[in-house]
Amino acid sequence: MMKLVRARSLFGCSQYHSGPAAYFLLTCRSDEAIALSTWCAQDWGRFDALLQQAAGFHQPVSQPVSQLVSKISTAGSPGEISRCGACATLAEAIRRTAAAAGLAVGPACHLAQLGDGGYELTIPSEEPEILAAAGAIAVDGLGRLCSLATVSVEEARELRERLLELRRRVEVHRRSPTEAAILAVARERGVPVVRFDRWPFITEEADPPEDRRGQIQLGQGVYGRRLRGAAILPIAAATREQLGDRVAMHRALRAAGVPVPTRDPEFTNLNTVRRTIRAAERIGYPAVLKPRYRRQPGGAAINLPGPEAVATAYATASRNDMHVVIERQVAGWPYKILVIGREVVAVAQVAPPDAPGACAQPVPVAALAPELIGVVIRAAQVFGLEVAQVGIVSSDPAAPLERSDGAVIGVDFEPDLGLYRADHERLPLRAARRLVSHLFPDGRPSRVPIVAVTGSAGKTTSCRMVGRILEETGRTVGLACTDGVYVGRILVKAGIFSGISGALQVLSDSRVQVAVLEVSRGTLIEKGLGYEWATAAACTKVQPEHLGLNGVETLSDMARVKGLVIERASAVAVVNAQDPLCMQMLGRARADRIALVSADPHADALQQPLDAGRLAVVLEVVAEQAQIRLWDQAGKHSLIRVDEIPTAWGGAAAHNVENAMFAVAISAGLGVPHEAIRRGLRGFQSSPEDSPNRLNSYHRLPFAVILDRAGTTPGYQALADFVDRLAPAGRKLVGFFGTGDRRDQDLRAVAARLANSFDYFVCFDGSIRGRRPMEVPELMRATLLENGVADADIVLCTDLQEAVQCLLASAKPGEFVVITSGTGLREVLGWLDQAAERAPAGG
Repeated sequence: MMKLVRARSLFGCSQYHSGPAAYFLLTCRSDEAIALSTWCAQDWGRFDALLQQAAGFHQPVSQPVSQLVSKISTAGSPGEISRCGACATLAEAIRRTAAAAGLAVGPACHLAQLGDGGYELTIPSEEPEILAAAGAIAVDGLGRLCSLATVSVEEARELRERLLELRRRVEVHRRSPTEAAILAVARERGVPVVRFDRWPFITEEADPPEDRRGQIQLGQGVYGRRLRGAAILPIAAATREQLGDRVAMHRALRAAGVPVPTRDPEFTNLNTVRRTIRAAERIGYPAVLKPRYRRQPGGAAINLPGPEAVATAYATASRNDMHVVIERQVAGWPYKILVIGREVVAVAQVAPPDAPGACAQPVPVAALAPELIGVVIRAAQVFGLEVAQVGIVSSDPAAPLERSDGAVIGVDFEPDLGLYRADHERLPLRAARRLVSHLFPDGRPSRVPIVAVTGSAGKTTSCRMVGRILEETGRTVGLACTDGVYVGRILVKAGIFSGISGALQVLSDSRVQVAVLEVSRGTLIEKGLGYEWATAAACTKVQPEHLGLNGVETLSDMARVKGLVIERASAVAVVNAQDPLCMQMLGRARADRIALVSADPHADALQQPLDAGRLAVVLEVVAEQAQIRLWDQAGKHSLIRVDEIPTAWGGAAAHNVENAMFAVAISAGLGVPHEAIRRGLRGFQSSPEDSPNRLNSYHRLPFAVILDRAGTTPGYQALADFVDRLAPAGRKLVGFFGTGDRRDQDLRAVAARLANSFDYFVCFDGSIRGRRPMEVPELMRATLLENGVADADIVLCTDLQEAVQCLLASAKPGEFVVITSGTGLREVLGWLDQAAERAPAGG
């Protein structure tokens, strides 16, 4: 039977699709595929019956399986063609299962055949996590039906429970017509959207809390505008309270000269039925009784003709423990009027409460009296609302309210755009367009500049350097990287945020004027990009790291994944001119300009003259001084000497020189002044504040200590090269770890490289990730022994703390200690401080 190997929820642009989608990796033997495709083509009724049995749902066949895929390769053997047909069959099964849960899924999907007999199926959906769950149910259902003549009661009950849970999740995430229309118009206008009721702002499996349901942001950073439905956020708590209290709202409108229904000024909500009747008699019949607070259950009781009716309505209200208001009923028909800015943009005549089932009817704005329009706009302004829905009752909307004895009966801060839907519209798109146009009038931007950096090494430091340079231009920088999410230099959220999660949190922050985003391989594959387009993008290099994970088996696979970042750059794409795989990415680039980075001024890629669309950042020796220079059509310009860059350690940290070159290329491509680039790089230190856990030095002990993240094969290579160039005197000690999900050959390569640069080795169990405890340190130890390290110079530890204590106990004055850790910098600094207090620095 077809096997579902992997299902992914892609929340952004990915290598599989340009927007949100569910991704499935499938395997199926040729003989199984033939049976499956033949069975389903003849008997979809059994699958529908299973859904009906499980969840009381029946969905007729909508189209032939052959029409389900937009791109399908049928070249190859009959078995291969049958497997394609089986995957297309699965796509239809997923669509039917999702429909059983109430999630509409279009027929469009993409099927790709892999070389190892696997298949990738991608189905676009605005709710990818729900569709991924539907896929798992569909595969299970097909498997049971193909292997069994009937499905048992127990199996049907299990499927029913899964479907009902899926249906519940669909209902929780369901969009109102207002929300759906706004999202559709945002896509139409090219305005980016951040949704706060989905991952990463809540966990993927969780229900959104009440305050996040329907909440979105249109635009990015400082240009972002938050909405809940059609309400523009934030709305002051005092305004919410005033609009939720019909007494307070009535008083505010009356004080502003807005016509409102007649009420007894002596009547309060602290009343009895006798007082309520007395108030009704004072104001006159017919009367209306309604809850004082709009959050209370129940609606208005209208057309109360006398005391008996008032008493009955009051008794009903008091059973719900409600506070009430009573007012004279206004003669006429109720209307809802949509106000955006200082303009009435739509009008709907609605049915009164005693006419259930009647639909709202659109009314031309021109049919309203100018004086009435003025009153409605004033009513919205009383509460300071940009967007409001004003309710009125009038017998003649073509006349002023005063003349028709009409009144304003309510103001809502969250309009229902569905009331203003034109007859030909499925969604209220016309009203939504007016709202989005108000938020983003012609000429007003909705996107902040985005810098995205990917690559096998140097991403975080390059991002931090770019962020510091952009700060020099006076803008507030939002940074998402392996160390956390930052706004300015303030850490907003600690953790690993080198993917879509960090990107969305930066882009949703109203303080951010420019975003700098690290893009890791893992989240790019698993979740997609956090943006549609970046202004600038860079790929530092493609190296054999993280191979064998997430379907990335070769360097070409890795380059294909990372190339998406380059492909999505609009202004400038920056690549490593010495890396052939990076240079191949330029074939996918759509940016207006290309920037090349090379530590070798004689690299082949630099031998062609640079035109107006290209520039290069090159490391050259001028007058016996290493300099970072900018080449463009106008010539070659010296930007900064290597010895002026603190993180370069006088050139010993060659990897940081390269990181600085990428920062220069990105900044120059964005048009940042050269002096701002220089100031940014000169002020960027190898400190825990500026570049945490990256060649940070600690000086309070009688021996030198360097703290570095390392962790990856390229990271350890760069660290060892740094130590070799620095050539410190005395014995060199290193504490290091390997990550369990790396290949054995990668872990061995780390140990072999370190064996050539250090004298004493403490290897600790860092991140097991599927391996048995101490398996990685033992593998590292064996490799060190193979490379000539004496057994007495190798220590294995169970964790980072034990490793640090071992290094501190072994190091002698004047020696050189390197401690690597993927995380835990703060803890390591604490342990070093404790050691320094016991043994004050003396060397």
